[in-house]
Amino acid sequence: AFRELRTNLQFVDVTTGGKHSFVVTSPMASEGKTTVAVNLALAVAQAGTSVLLIDGDLRHPSVADAMGLEGGVGLTTVLLGRATPADVIQRYRNTSLHVLPAGEIPPNPSELLGAEATQRLFAGLVDAYDFVIVDSPPVLPVIDPVLINRLVGGMLMVVTVGQTHKRDLSAALKSLETV
Repeated sequence: AFRELRTNLQFVDVTTGGKHSFVVTSPMASEGKTTVAVNLALAVAQAGTSVLLIDGDLRHPSVADAMGLEGGVGLTTVLLGRATPADVIQRYRNTSLHVLPAGEIPPNPSELLGAEATQRLFAGLVDAYDFVIVDSPPVLPVIDPVLINRLVGGMLMVVTVGQTHKRDLSAALKSLETV
């Protein structure tokens, strides 16, 4: 299923002006967005593509734990100027997948994600990798996924059968349309 999703995104990617990057989100928490982001990144890397998976959920980061990687330094460390991307990006096993964990949880995630330094960092990372996938917080509780969406080529909304409420999905889509 993730290989099929990878193929579909490669076709969608043709319309994003060469920005081979997507943010993965969901209407609410615990709907599987991190699982989808991690497995999609692995599926893209299996095709021999250089992939960067960024944990953009600066409120409840989980990518490093899910992949068994060190998560104490990462995106926030780079944005605060305490390290370079090369210092904190970790290669996942013997694959072409690289991971930028979230790092330390900041007191102001939305302000940090909306900063000009974040725009410059993401522009450089999108140029440096064939494919960039960003795990983000859910849409309804916070503005963070919208801020990240402005930095990438597209958004993938994860919904879970039997769990995602239609009203939540509708509200999330309406919120995105408004922005």
